[in-house]
Amino acid sequence: MAFGDIIQRAELGEDIGSATITKAFASTPVSGNLLVAIHMTGATSSDSCSSSSGSYTSAVHWQNATDLDAARLWYRIAGASEATSVSAVASAADEQGLLLLEIEGPWNVAPVDQTTDPGRQALGGLTYGCGTTGTTTQANEVAVAAMYSRSSANVDAAISFDNAFVHDNAACVVSTFKSITAGTKLLSATGTVTTTCTFGTAAVTQGGIVTFKKETAGTGAVITRIRRPAIFAPGIAR
Repeated sequence: MAFGDIIQRAELGEDIGSATITKAFASTPVSGNLLVAIHMTGATSSDSCSSSSGSYTSAVHWQNATDLDAARLWYRIAGASEATSVSAVASAADEQGLLLLEIEGPWNVAPVDQTTDPGRQALGGLTYGCGTTGTTTQANEVAVAAMYSRSSANVDAAISFDNAFVHDNAACVVSTFKSITAGTKLLSATGTVTTTCTFGTAAVTQGGIVTFKKETAGTGAVITRIRRPAIFAPGIAR
């Protein structure tokens, strides 16, 4: 696998019932890889995301004040013996969707660079914008575009992204009328990033883009190495 490759994905959608949704990766994530959790909820906010290994960090929170639902992109750098099960908690019991991605590293210790939040996009046509980021601060990054649609018809083959974003072919039906999806793009030069998402069915949508920085010299996780004491044998010069 190379930097930016999708190692595995998992998704789950639940109709109204609980404020918490839990889904597990199929296999233990590799230490140092980026874990992305996209949580969509029919409640007004996505409040937390965690596993038994630790908390996920919020990159951007997309809130739809008109229709009173929201989505948030959470992330975490996998540690040793990383937990597979991930739980996201909303502000209230409602529809919940969780889309998980493991993306090959190595990653900057503070990986988030640019984000977008173009806001709620009203029903009209099939194509909706994810916004345009500010200029990325380094050449080697991965952009993740995430969109949620107020239509359960918008899954899998019905979805495409432009500008070389690759739909990861894992969309999640949250309920009878909501779904979430994502696409990724490997960046090799600095600049702004944008994409549009085309659905199979017109719908109210919301989402955006987050770019994540690759590790460069001096920006990765600190690894402590223990020096072994010298061992001298009789008759050997010191």
